Amino acid sequence: MENSNQSLLTRFTTMAGRVGVILSALDLDLLDRPQLRLVGTIKRLLADTRLDIRDWEMSDSRAEMQKNAAEALGRLDQVRASILLASEHDIFSTIDVAEISAQFDMFESELRK
Repeated sequence: MENSNQSLLTRFTTMAGRVGVILSALDLDLLDRPQLRLVGTIKRLLADTRLDIRDWEMSDSRAEMQKNAAEALGRLDQVRASILLASEHDIFSTIDVAEISAQFDMFESELRK
């Protein structure tokens, strides 16, 4: 279970690492071009979301924090949609999607505070 004493950035980085392990285990030779693009998109979105969360945590003002939270929330939605699409291509299992979605819900809840 996630340690709630850890920062959001630390928890997101851990979750992104787990997603990365799933993606790294894929045999890229068996994926078609759209699937390869989707894997690349997910990796890029995870990296960008991590940076958005870092910016949110380092915000100096409430206004800056809200702006960074909005960017992170938008990117989280994009990652979630990409992971759901990837599950249709059997890149993620139903269990993976459920676990990732539950964690995304927690991240979103914290960003909306």
